[in-house]
Amino acid sequence: MPTTAKEVLQPLQGLIGSWKGRGTPEGTKDERTAGAWKEKIIWEWKFQEADAWLPVRFTGSKHFTHGDLRFMSAGPAADPRFPVILSCTDRSTATFTGSYDTKLRVLTLTRTDGPTAEEQRLVFSLLHPNRYLYRLEDRPAHTTVAFTKKYQVGATQDGEPFA
Repeated sequence: MPTTAKEVLQPLQGLIGSWKGRGTPEGTKDERTAGAWKEKIIWEWKFQEADAWLPVRFTGSKHFTHGDLRFMSAGPAADPRFPVILSCTDRSTATFTGSYDTKLRVLTLTRTDGPTAEEQRLVFSLLHPNRYLYRLEDRPAHTTVAFTKKYQVGATQDGEPFA
């Protein structure tokens, strides 16, 4: 069982590097085309004494500028928890916390400081060594209604063709 932040974050090693992203909002084909954007995403490792975390920087993103993905111990029997604090383009911050499914290779994070009228979820799907997706979903607070996707960004590692 992994015990250090570095060991627990190791399954997310696939995020490390420089990525070209293409984002699209949900909506009609015309709305998706008109609202599309390109962004660059850079994930790194940072180490300080026994601590380790994954800082991320966004360039050209409509939503985020930078952030940190960390490990938070959830106790011996529970899955590791991963908080991420993201700085938004409007100068606010958004804090998400969740877990990583190693079989599906999906990191699912729920916003802990979001609008009281809705629940937000940020989902990272690590598809291939050179490709991942992330999306923001929401639903009315305190309901079991299915989440609705607001936007999605497909990221391809710099220097790799998308094919």
